[in-house]
Amino acid sequence: MIKMIFCDIDGCMGKFLKPEYPLKQSLDENISSLKSIKDKTDEFKGVLFGVATARSFYQADHIMKQANCQGPSIFEMGNVVFEPNIGTYNLFEKHKKFKENLEDIKFFIIWKREMAERESEIKNRFPFSGVRQMKDRQCMLTYEFNSDIGKELYNFIKTLMPQSIIQAIENKILRVSFSKNAIDILPNLNKGDAVVFLAEKYGVSKNEVLCIGDSSHSDLDLLNAAGIKACPDNADEALKEFVLSNNGFVAPNSYSQGLLNILEVAKRFIEFSNLKLEEDIFQNFNKKKILVIGDSCIDEFLEGDANSVSPEAPILRVLIDKIKINPGAAGNVALNVRALGAETYVAGIIGIDESSKQLIKLFQDKGINVEGMIVQENRVTSKFSRIVVGGKQYNKQSAIRFDIENKENVSGDSLKKIIDFINRKKNFLDAIIVADYDEVGSGLVKKELLNEIVQIATENNIPIIGDSRKNFHYFNNFTCITPNRFEAEALYGKKIESFNEMSNDIINRLKLDSILIKKDKDGMGIFSRDGKNSSIPAFAKEVIDVNGAGDSVISTFTLGLSCGLDYHEAAKLASYAAAIAVSKPGLSVVTIKELKEFIKENER
Repeated sequence: MIKMIFCDIDGCMGKFLKPEYPLKQSLDENISSLKSIKDKTDEFKGVLFGVATARSFYQADHIMKQANCQGPSIFEMGNVVFEPNIGTYNLFEKHKKFKENLEDIKFFIIWKREMAERESEIKNRFPFSGVRQMKDRQCMLTYEFNSDIGKELYNFIKTLMPQSIIQAIENKILRVSFSKNAIDILPNLNKGDAVVFLAEKYGVSKNEVLCIGDSSHSDLDLLNAAGIKACPDNADEALKEFVLSNNGFVAPNSYSQGLLNILEVAKRFIEFSNLKLEEDIFQNFNKKKILVIGDSCIDEFLEGDANSVSPEAPILRVLIDKIKINPGAAGNVALNVRALGAETYVAGIIGIDESSKQLIKLFQDKGINVEGMIVQENRVTSKFSRIVVGGKQYNKQSAIRFDIENKENVSGDSLKKIIDFINRKKNFLDAIIVADYDEVGSGLVKKELLNEIVQIATENNIPIIGDSRKNFHYFNNFTCITPNRFEAEALYGKKIESFNEMSNDIINRLKLDSILIKKDKDGMGIFSRDGKNSSIPAFAKEVIDVNGAGDSVISTFTLGLSCGLDYHEAAKLASYAAAIAVSKPGLSVVTIKELKEFIKENER
């Protein structure tokens, strides 16, 4: 869980400061990134942000003012507190270690600015590509040069320094840093010290700190001070390797959105406190990104009346007056997730046929991302059709069902494409749902795919929730599975005598975090590894059709967990959704509006 976040400002929020990339453009991107965070402060309640850099006091000050935030010392944006000047001059004023040396430091800053007058003398003596005097940056002197002549250059610069500065370096008040192409003279308080100092100030433990760096020669101290380490993908290769070897994460950097991209990944670690079944939960639904993996099909309903017998045979003649088609199986789960407002991705295998075209269009019409729908030759897109009669003088009922079902196995190439797709999206996902509806053995969800999904989810701290008709025994290491009582009993292997005993056995055998058992009219039971078990009543007032209720349950439960609800709260939310789903005819979805109204009515 994260309560404090520090980043190195230029590489993480904008591009690296390089000669070919103007300072102004980098600052503009920093400002844009900060404004984006300001717009999303409700997502980072109680989180302290800091710019942990010794170089960028001027940048931080400028950026904050342009982003219309208070500053430069400490400023707040909604629930977020920013400390932008970590490791810079202002920190010296807060740190008793340096108070007696403030006069030397101030004098150094004045001297550093005067050094610009000596540039020609330095240029003549050393082969610079150009002297870059950082006049506006506090507590630092930087010169760039072509060859590795750092110590010789430093010895020359020492001849120009006042004795007080040399003394400050010897007393370790200031330090000299040699990088590949620069000498830095800066305060001897590294970024890691600054992070520790402010973490102590705010009472935050190391494991609750996320640090984001971009440069291996200056950010290792910063990252070592944090329990969770991260960097953008334009960071030094050595730093990226360090981050990954310490179970950290690398996030995409689109420059002006760079820090925001990192925070999108970090959100899954962030502690959202005091979230109840109130408005704020539903406001968070549309900020979540959920991937649904499984076999999707076309569900077709041909509706009409049967008022006569066919003249051709002794069978009813049905006059069709309405045809409805919807995505079914895993597709219906995706529709439910989308109806609740989340950004929804669907992954599966389809054929080259008319049904696949219909399916893709239905998803796209609902705003569901279909990049993960992989086309495989010789595979059929399953289609399940029902003739439904009645509705005018008597209730609708199914008269007959006829199916077109795929029997072609998933190819190794198709499976690889699915896994590649998940890897491309993993940094942005808030949860994964595996919806396995295969009954004939030719479906997507097999042990090999499940192992890959679990590994990706575990490495990226993504909750993974699963439902299955016949393959629950392969769902190892899931956050939760959601069988009905009959599926749970089959998985248990014997008659249920105690739901607690059965659940403990399944959790331990499959190494699950929890199991949600759907018990029809008896509601649900949620059982977790930590022993916090509870029963959730059924809230349905009228049952018309139970088809699709399970899809509403897993969708709502998953979104609840991704928004910070505990298992009991998420299960209660799912039970409300189930009550709404069974009150509707046929396959249906539950919307946020329906959920809000139902909860309001039942929690009076």
